[in-house]
Amino acid sequence: MLREALASVRTRRRDDGDLELTGDIAPELAEVLLRALERVGDELRDDDVRRGEEPRSGGRLQADAFVALLLRVTDQP
Repeated sequence: MLREALASVRTRRRDDGDLELTGDIAPELAEVLLRALERVGDELRDDDVRRGEEPRSGGRLQADAFVALLLRVTDQP
C-alpha cells in the first residue's frame, strides 16, 4: 500500500526551475503514508537527540522523512 501511495505522487518542473510535487492519494492510502512519514520523522528526531544535535522540525523534518521513506521503500525488493 505504501508503494501505491508513493506512486500517486507526480513531479513537474516549473518555469522558474523549481520542482513541484503533486498527487491525489486515496484516503486509505493517505493514512498509510501519513503514519509512515510520522514514524520516520520520529526516528529522525530521536537520532538527532542521540547524536546531541538540534532535533529537526517543521518543513526540514517533513522533507527529510519523505526522502528517507522513499529510500526505504525503493531499497526493498
